[in-house]
Amino acid sequence: MEHGPILAARSPAEGSVRRADTLAAILVQTQGDCPRDLVAAVEDAMAAGLAFDQTEGQIVLLEVLARVLEMADNRQGLGDALDVLAAMPAEAALAGFNTLVASSFPDGNVDIARLGDAALLVMAGLLASAGQIDDALAVLGTGAKSRPVEFLAKAHSVRGHMFGRDATTRALWTALSEGGTSPLDPRLYRHQARRLADAGDLAGALDALLTGACLPIEAADKDGFGDDFAVIAAVLHAIGHDDWLGQTARLRFCLAACPAIAAEATAALGNWPTGGAFDLYGPGLIAPVQQWFAAIALAPPPAYPLRHGKPHVDVV
Repeated sequence: MEHGPILAARSPAEGSVRRADTLAAILVQTQGDCPRDLVAAVEDAMAAGLAFDQTEGQIVLLEVLARVLEMADNRQGLGDALDVLAAMPAEAALAGFNTLVASSFPDGNVDIARLGDAALLVMAGLLASAGQIDDALAVLGTGAKSRPVEFLAKAHSVRGHMFGRDATTRALWTALSEGGTSPLDPRLYRHQARRLADAGDLAGALDALLTGACLPIEAADKDGFGDDFAVIAAVLHAIGHDDWLGQTARLRFCLAACPAIAAEATAALGNWPTGGAFDLYGPGLIAPVQQWFAAIALAPPPAYPLRHGKPHVDVV
């Protein structure tokens, strides 16, 4: 389907009629159920010369934003809303951001904390589509500070959708030197875990960390694993996957064999940085994860299953 009818008025009156007809045709697209129709409406408005700082363009933007906000307000519709925002031209996204700010704060007193969840997520998505990534992250981080932990899962959806899946973890890692290829080099497993996490495979990343943390090497050579465990634990908790914190046999064995890892993770979470991506993880999110690691560090669980209150090792 072609978009963007050209306005070629032969007289002022005829031009006004043509603009009105064009605007009406564009607005019809904003009433459909297909997210792509909303993007098409924006593209048609731009092709028709409807400036977003003028009345006709503002009308189109407001209709599109209203539909996107409806989608974002529904957990199941958030993905569709992000699809629309990701496909919007940068010029339209920036104009949409300015329109949303003006309509949300008519008194001119911009306060992110006053925004509803949907409006905040859409605002961040518009900034990202406009190429202002740092500002988008700042909006998400500022908004997360004053919202319940449940908001974090939505914020991560925005980060992953608008900035790429690797944005979930890449900005959180501490420095790590290159490792060798020896299967006994712990850095090999930390690098593998980071690559998996940056690709969105958090379960695989955790598995790689557990493999490295259980290597038969000195505990001092495992320094740094706690930092990586802390990052993955915080992200898993943020997106609602706490099941990994259960007492699985492998995780119990790992932390029991080297409780210093749990202590290091506890310290890392206690000194969680601020600014940038770190602001998506407020104290309300970090605290329970830190407490879990702290309990393990203080009283490591038995590495093996208990029988009659004593550790039992099956010999095959």
